[in-house]
Amino acid sequence: MSVKAISLAFDTKLSGNVKLVLLALADCANDNMQCFPSYSHISKKASISISTTKRIVKKLESMQIIKKENRYKKGKRQQTSNIYTLTFGSSSLTPIKVQNDTTVVPQVTLPDSVIAMSYKSSSSLTTTQSSRESERDFLDFKNNIVKNFEGKIFGANNSNYIYSIINGLLCVNHQKIDTKKAFEEWHYLYRNQHIINPNLDNNINYINIGKRIEIENNFAKIVDIKDDFYVIEFNNQKKLVKIEDVRVV
Repeated sequence: MSVKAISLAFDTKLSGNVKLVLLALADCANDNMQCFPSYSHISKKASISISTTKRIVKKLESMQIIKKENRYKKGKRQQTSNIYTLTFGSSSLTPIKVQNDTTVVPQVTLPDSVIAMSYKSSSSLTTTQSSRESERDFLDFKNNIVKNFEGKIFGANNSNYIYSIINGLLCVNHQKIDTKKAFEEWHYLYRNQHIINPNLDNNINYINIGKRIEIENNFAKIVDIKDDFYVIEFNNQKKLVKIEDVRVV
């Protein structure tokens, strides 16, 4: 992993899946800004389909942000994974929307005879650094979910809206969703990580933790799940009540 490559990738004004693919490549790059991950590896890191990955790699190549070269096994004509060199092209890129991805067009470059001067306040630098760390945390969050929950249910909005990972992709109710919807759902999950539970397969009722039930004309807070029972706080004590015997309010 090259810290420099990741830093440069974060500093681009790309967004959406285009930036995620660039960050995935940067995460694989060495100090020479080169890497050779397979399309499958890139797609898993960015949590997108292989076909979307190939399209975005081609887009990054056309923008001169990366340079792609074919590799072949030694002494054979059989092709193996490509080798990518991160060049980043123009240092100033402005995002525009194309279909469900985000591409960029370079801004106008001033003639050499013109010197452009600008001033960045410390608050601007702080904001940039914070944004970079936030995007890195988001990418790490996605990668960890994909790695740890492949083929599993891991979260739910309610009993009728279930999240799972299938073949490295985010699914809702066990169905694959389009790129735009997946991007929105990933950000929702990142902002609401409390709905993620590795034991969801065992008990969907965990989504009621933190809610209340009515008992003896009073309300008690659900603090945990134990088998078929809610653990509640009632009169400063923890008690077990059978799930099927109470109503969540």
